[in-house]
Amino acid sequence: QSNPTRAGLAAPSDLLAQLADPAALRYEPLPFGLPAARDAVARDFARRGYPLEPERILLHASTSEAYAWLFKLLGDAGDRVLVPVPSYPLFDYLAGLEQMETVPYPCVWEGGEWCVDFEALEARWDDRTRGVLVVSPNNPTGTCFGQAELDAFLSKIPAVVVVVIDEAYAEYTTLADAVDAIAVVKRRPRTVMLRTFSKAYGLAAYRVGYGVGDPELIGYLERA
Repeated sequence: QSNPTRAGLAAPSDLLAQLADPAALRYEPLPFGLPAARDAVARDFARRGYPLEPERILLHASTSEAYAWLFKLLGDAGDRVLVPVPSYPLFDYLAGLEQMETVPYPCVWEGGEWCVDFEALEARWDDRTRGVLVVSPNNPTGTCFGQAELDAFLSKIPAVVVVVIDEAYAEYTTLADAVDAIAVVKRRPRTVMLRTFSKAYGLAAYRVGYGVGDPELIGYLERA
């Protein structure tokens, strides 16, 4: 079942009323999203203890659209991006639409959970690898990276490769050792974090999300 509201996960009762705000009738085609909306995302992170500059935030219609932008940015036809397996099957199609290739890096079942096979991960690199995806919590396995595991993962990745941390389901975990993806984005250049309101609020039909990136990537998109 892909509709949370049919599975007992209720949406905020006043959400639809907010969509009736007359301000929504104004057409303001700002490619990175309205400044007020980017500020609101930054304030929400600050409220949760993760200070973040609005300039790092880019709004998008969905993580699928964000992946399309990223794959356009990352490389040329025939370049490669590493994706976890098992994981969300749409990655192959999204990369293919941008003429990029996906190379799977395996996750293995150990100790009651799926874990990255680091030896296999290192064997997947070549001179056409442009990016690597980290999906935590993972769909469909539910696996979450702890901070130690993510640090070990990042240590295996060349500095020139873009890391995309997909946290679309971040609000669905109670992991004590939850990853501070904001800190990772701030300390590691060429890193992007993706999230989506449709998952956070259990509204599969409302496609709004945001990406958080380092200034170099955001600046490149602005110039493009």
